[in-house]
Amino acid sequence: MHVIWCILVLIQGYITNFNSPKSDAHLIRESGWALAAKLGHSPNRWSQILATCPFVDTEKQGLNIGFGWGISAALFEGLTLDESSKKQVESNSILIQY
Repeated sequence: MHVIWCILVLIQGYITNFNSPKSDAHLIRESGWALAAKLGHSPNRWSQILATCPFVDTEKQGLNIGFGWGISAALFEGLTLDESSKKQVESNSILIQY
Protein backbone atom coordinates (compact mmCIF):
# COMPACT_ATOMS: atom_id res chain seq x y z
CA MET A 1 0.00 0.00 0.00
CA HIS A 2 2.82 2.43 0.87
CA VAL A 3 4.58 1.69 -2.41
CA ILE A 4 1.45 2.52 -4.41
CA TRP A 5 0.98 5.75 -2.46
CA CYS A 6 4.62 6.77 -3.07
CA ILE A 7 4.31 6.04 -6.78
CA LEU A 8 1.13 8.15 -7.02
CA VAL A 9 2.78 11.04 -5.17
CA LEU A 10 5.84 10.87 -7.46
CA ILE A 11 3.65 10.85 -10.57
CA GLN A 12 1.61 13.81 -9.34
CA GLY A 13 4.78 15.74 -8.44
CA TYR A 14 6.25 15.04 -11.87
CA ILE A 15 3.07 16.19 -13.64
CA THR A 16 2.78 19.32 -11.51
CA ASN A 17 6.43 20.23 -12.04
CA PHE A 18 6.25 20.12 -15.82
CA ASN A 19 2.76 21.59 -16.24
CA SER A 20 3.08 24.61 -13.94
CA PRO A 21 4.09 27.94 -15.48
CA LYS A 22 7.73 28.87 -15.02
CA SER A 23 8.65 32.12 -13.26
CA ASP A 24 11.11 34.54 -14.83
CA ALA A 25 11.43 36.65 -11.65
CA HIS A 26 15.04 35.59 -11.10
CA LEU A 27 15.93 36.57 -14.67
CA ILE A 28 14.42 40.01 -14.20
CA ARG A 29 16.43 40.55 -11.02
CA GLU A 30 19.60 39.39 -12.77
CA SER A 31 18.87 41.88 -15.55
CA GLY A 32 18.61 44.64 -12.95
CA TRP A 33 21.97 43.56 -11.55
CA ALA A 34 23.59 43.73 -15.00
CA LEU A 35 22.05 47.13 -15.68
CA ALA A 36 23.45 48.40 -12.37
CA ALA A 37 26.94 47.59 -13.61
CA LYS A 38 26.26 49.56 -16.78
CA LEU A 39 24.15 52.46 -15.43
CA GLY A 40 25.05 52.63 -11.75
CA HIS A 41 26.78 55.98 -12.22
CA SER A 42 23.64 57.51 -13.78
CA PRO A 43 20.50 57.10 -11.66
CA ASN A 44 18.61 59.56 -13.89
CA ARG A 45 19.15 57.31 -16.90
CA TRP A 46 17.97 54.33 -14.84
CA SER A 47 14.79 56.22 -13.91
CA GLN A 48 14.11 57.01 -17.57
CA ILE A 49 14.55 53.39 -18.60
CA LEU A 50 12.33 52.15 -15.80
CA ALA A 51 9.62 54.71 -16.64
CA THR A 52 9.51 53.68 -20.30
CA CYS A 53 9.94 49.92 -20.01
CA PRO A 54 6.82 47.90 -20.90
CA PHE A 55 6.93 45.72 -17.77
CA VAL A 56 4.15 45.47 -15.23
CA ASP A 57 4.77 46.87 -11.75
CA THR A 58 5.89 43.56 -10.24
CA GLU A 59 8.50 43.14 -12.97
CA LYS A 60 9.69 46.73 -12.48
CA GLN A 61 9.99 46.00 -8.79
CA GLY A 62 12.16 42.97 -9.64
CA LEU A 63 14.38 45.15 -11.82
CA ASN A 64 14.75 47.65 -8.98
CA ILE A 65 15.67 44.89 -6.54
CA GLY A 66 18.32 43.57 -8.92
CA PHE A 67 19.59 47.10 -9.56
CA GLY A 68 19.92 47.68 -5.82
CA TRP A 69 21.80 44.41 -5.40
CA GLY A 70 24.14 45.34 -8.23
CA ILE A 71 24.86 48.80 -6.84
CA SER A 72 25.46 47.36 -3.37
CA ALA A 73 27.83 44.75 -4.74
CA ALA A 74 29.76 47.38 -6.68
CA LEU A 75 30.07 49.61 -3.60
CA PHE A 76 31.48 46.90 -1.36
CA GLU A 77 33.46 44.84 -3.86
CA GLY A 78 37.06 44.20 -2.86
CA LEU A 79 36.87 46.00 0.50
CA THR A 80 38.14 44.70 3.80
CA LEU A 81 35.71 44.40 6.70
CA ASP A 82 36.91 47.68 8.21
CA GLU A 83 36.71 49.55 4.90
CA SER A 84 33.28 48.01 4.30
CA SER A 85 32.01 49.29 7.65
CA LYS A 86 33.20 52.83 6.86
CA LYS A 87 31.60 52.65 3.42
CA GLN A 88 28.31 51.49 4.95
CA VAL A 89 28.24 54.48 7.32
CA GLU A 90 28.86 56.82 4.37
CA SER A 91 26.11 55.13 2.34
CA ASN A 92 23.63 55.38 5.20
CA SER A 93 24.28 59.11 5.57
CA ILE A 94 23.66 59.60 1.85
CA LEU A 95 20.44 57.54 1.92
CA ILE A 96 19.06 59.59 4.81
CA GLN A 97 19.18 62.65 2.53
CA TYR A 98 16.78 61.00 0.13
